[in-house]
Amino acid sequence: MNYGIIINHNGRFGRNNNMLINESLWIKDIINKLNLPKGTKILNIGSQDAGYLKNQSHIKNNVLDPCLDKGYEIISLDIKEGNSIDIVGDITKEEIQEKLSKYNFQLVFLSNILEHVTNIKSICDAVNEILPKKSYIIFTGPYKYPKHLDPIDNMFRPKPKELLNFFNTYDIIDSDIVQDYTYRYYLTLNFNFFLFTLFRILTPFYKFNKWRTVVIPKLKYFNRPYEVTCVLLRK
Repeated sequence: MNYGIIINHNGRFGRNNNMLINESLWIKDIINKLNLPKGTKILNIGSQDAGYLKNQSHIKNNVLDPCLDKGYEIISLDIKEGNSIDIVGDITKEEIQEKLSKYNFQLVFLSNILEHVTNIKSICDAVNEILPKKSYIIFTGPYKYPKHLDPIDNMFRPKPKELLNFFNTYDIIDSDIVQDYTYRYYLTLNFNFFLFTLFRILTPFYKFNKWRTVVIPKLKYFNRPYEVTCVLLRK
C-alpha cells in the first residue's frame, strides 16, 4: 500500500532520514527571522516519536524548543503511532487533509521527507491543499548525501529553485545549500553506530547488493562534508 510518506523509526544517528546539525541551525535562524506571532500553529510532517528525538538532541534544541519558547503550537503528523505523535495518518488522504485544514497552519516543516516517498507531487499537492495563503513551508533535504534507504531513496536531491516545480504558486523567500559535517564526524558521536558501520563494511556477503549500493557509497563522505538544500517558501 502506498501511503505517500514512508518513514523509519530506528532513530540512529547518521542513518536514514536524520536531520543534520547545521540543517537544524538553519531552521532555527529562519524561525527567528520569521518572528511569527504567539499562538502560531506549525505542522511537523513525518515528525517521528519521542524516542527518535533522544538520539538527535539538536532537533529539540535548535528547532522544537525555540518554537515552543515563542509560544507556537507544533502538531506532529506521522504515518505510524508513537509517543508525541498528535495525528496519525496519510496526508494524501482527503479525510486527513480535511482534519489538518481546520488548524489553519501558518508554517509546515517538510524536512527529509521527499526523498523517501514514491510520489513527490502527491505529497506536495497535499501540503498545498491544507495551507492558507501567506503561510510558509520550511523545506530541507539532502543535496550532496549518499543513498539512504528508508525504506526507499528516490535520490531526490534538488537545488532550491527546483522546489518551484512542485510548489509553483509559492515564492522562495530564503534559500541556501548548507554545508554540514562529514560522515566521519557523525560516526564519532555514537560508538555503537561506529561499531555497526565497521562490521557492515566488513561483511559484503550479507545482502551484497545493499552493501554495494548503500553501505560503500557512504565512505565517499568519510572526509567530505554533507550538503543540505534549505528553502523557505511562502504561498
